[in-house]
Amino acid sequence: MSLRNKRNWKKLLAFKNEKEIIEHITAVLSTSFAYEIERLLKERGMTKKDLALKIGTSASYITQVMAGDKFVNMAFLAKIKYHLGVDILVKVVDTRKQTCRVTPFPGWISTEANTKKIHKVNSDNETKAS
Repeated sequence: MSLRNKRNWKKLLAFKNEKEIIEHITAVLSTSFAYEIERLLKERGMTKKDLALKIGTSASYITQVMAGDKFVNMAFLAKIKYHLGVDILVKVVDTRKQTCRVTPFPGWISTEANTKKIHKVNSDNETKAS
């Protein structure tokens, strides 16, 4: 990577205040979720319109979420979980300790198949971040 490109990246990621940092993190989280939903739709042979009909929203809203123009909220996550029959896992990583906690969303509903995907989990439900 050239020095010029490194400077451009630094400029892009140079936030002026906490609000800009939070907006950036929100966009990254929402984009990550949108990517996972897009992957799931492809696996199931579904379109964005199919998803919209299934969860009771507009195809335009789904498109905006997938494009990063709208951010997902907990109600949207709950609808995805309920109507698509998937588990949504929330993982909080303490970057200072490099450990993380994985909790099914919501906490009282989990499937054995998704639990098996979580690896290196000890009895305290903590895993080393790699």
